[in-house]
Amino acid sequence: MAGEDWYRQQLYQASSDHQANIILVEGAMSIFNGIPSSADLPAKFGIPLALTLDLRAMAQTAAAIAVGLRNYHLIWLA
Repeated sequence: MAGEDWYRQQLYQASSDHQANIILVEGAMSIFNGIPSSADLPAKFGIPLALTLDLRAMAQTAAAIAVGLRNYHLIWLA
């Protein structure tokens, strides 16, 4: 990934475009891969994070995965 300063500049430029109502930041690979990771950037810049999962053929397991991902970042930062 390009680093915090580069992302700060890109977000500033994107928010300066008055034709845009939303800024979408797409993460590559998985949510916790890389330094900074796709999870680190939203936390750093106060951006909401939307996670997309393929939940076909899942029931309660889907909730366990979502809770595990949420808690993993809390543990990782501690």
